[in-house]
Amino acid sequence: MTFYLWIWKILGPIVPFLGCFFWYCYLDGQIHPSLSAVTILVIGGVLGIFGIILGCTGWAEDVPPRMFWVKSRIDLLDTKFGYALTLGLGHFLLPAAVICVIEMVKYVS
Repeated sequence: MTFYLWIWKILGPIVPFLGCFFWYCYLDGQIHPSLSAVTILVIGGVLGIFGIILGCTGWAEDVPPRMFWVKSRIDLLDTKFGYALTLGLGHFLLPAAVICVIEMVKYVS
């Protein structure tokens, strides 16, 4: 789980941007994926629940001990609830981000 959270820390900021970009293009009519919107939302919902559970259990893996909290005072406000919601939202947008990357590759080639 530590390795997965490390990978997610790298990909996490990119996934919500690509997922929101996909939904913007889909609702604007510029993109027509092979999956329906309902399928993408259902898969995203299942992954969102997985992300919330992972955020509740994996929060202690990502938070350093208190003696190392020297980045800023905002880091002191990071809670298990906020971390779980962040992972849940990121995992909810993950299928849309993957389809966005696939459509971009199809558009370029």
